[in-house]
Amino acid sequence: MSKYTGFHPYAVYHATNPLAMLMPDPRAWQTDRDRQYRHVANVYAERSQVFTLTNHSEGLDWTERPEVFWVAPGTSPRSTSVGDVMYSPSTGRAWLVTYDDLQEISPTSQGGGKD
Repeated sequence: MSKYTGFHPYAVYHATNPLAMLMPDPRAWQTDRDRQYRHVANVYAERSQVFTLTNHSEGLDWTERPEVFWVAPGTSPRSTSVGDVMYSPSTGRAWLVTYDDLQEISPTSQGGGKD
């Protein structure tokens, strides 16, 4: 049994529009998710660790970390950055990566539990 089974996954979505990095906008997630974002990974960790775990560091490609389950084969992974979204499927809550922090996006679906 994996030591990460105690965590529910956070789905990491990378923005597909390069302008999202310049002008992150939560409305893109709320209104046009399928065209504006690509699901790239599920991360089994505390929410506070997801950003760090999905960035290249210390010579390690983030897709090789044991907490990360890469779901976008055939693409070249980039680090999670401004304009990307972390989503909790179990709660329906989502967070937009901004220049300063994570900005919670209004809930997109009903969910239970806490993140």
